[in-house]
Amino acid sequence: VRAKVVKNKVAPPFKEAIFEIIFGKGIMRENAALEAAVAGGIIDRSGTWYSYKNEKIGQGKDAAVNYFVENPEIFKEVEKRTKDKHFGRGEFSPEAKEKEEKEAAAKEAAEEKAKKAAELAAAKAKIIKAKN
Repeated sequence: VRAKVVKNKVAPPFKEAIFEIIFGKGIMRENAALEAAVAGGIIDRSGTWYSYKNEKIGQGKDAAVNYFVENPEIFKEVEKRTKDKHFGRGEFSPEAKEKEEKEAAAKEAAEEKAKKAAELAAAKAKIIKAKN
């Protein structure tokens, strides 16, 4: 179903949304979450295969949606991570990214310092060996 909002007091008008409606069930949240997760890079898509955390969840969109229906705890996790990603919360928040960058820079600096210390120790050992 393609819905177009013509008049809206809360958000910009003339926006479109595409979603599936299943008779007797309503809007399929699993399908919408799958598409958003793929767009956000939470779920990887390789050809027709979908995988989450290096585990294949299904070949084709219907199989992946059925996996979510059969595993609601994984669906909730994917849905939460997708919302966090799109709204910049949790592990995807700017603060978390900044912290991750600082940790990576500190680790790199520590590795560089250790490398220089090892080179200095090797040079000292070479000098001592040359004196003897």
